[in-house]
Amino acid sequence: ECALASVLTIACRMHGEPWLLSEILGAMGCAETSQQKRIFRLVHKACGSPRWCIRMREALVRRCCMGAGIDDPGIENAALEIYKRTSARYIGSGRHPGGGACACVYMAARLRPGAARSMLDISPYCGVSMGTAKKWYNEMWPHRAEIVPLCLEDGAWGTTSAEVAALEPRVR
Repeated sequence: ECALASVLTIACRMHGEPWLLSEILGAMGCAETSQQKRIFRLVHKACGSPRWCIRMREALVRRCCMGAGIDDPGIENAALEIYKRTSARYIGSGRHPGGGACACVYMAARLRPGAARSMLDISPYCGVSMGTAKKWYNEMWPHRAEIVPLCLEDGAWGTTSAEVAALEPRVR
């Protein structure tokens, strides 16, 4: 059952659907165990293609925004750009990708007046606990000047370096 769940999870991710192993195991009526996680890592390693991680990242950010009721395309695009820059600097490397999506959406929403959401509102849509997302945010926060875009080409996003510098280090 676990090998099947692992293959289904990877197939979903390869097609841009951000289903998590725990969600598929739950749908199959199985509980997630450490042995199942090891089997998933083995199947993932055997697949050998990291390209689906990029699609998963985009799908998770979209899923977070939609679930949290954020319909501003500027926030979504900024969160995607933050996630891309975070990944390029290996921030959060080895952590759950859902935590990164949650932290990026949280950071982008905090910079848009009237759009701020609490981490508790966003994290359920990423498949992670608030604690996991907080760890990502705390790792990202010192690098905020490098990872937060001041503007995007489509013009849907704009902020100032003073607003980025004023981001709070603690999560709400």
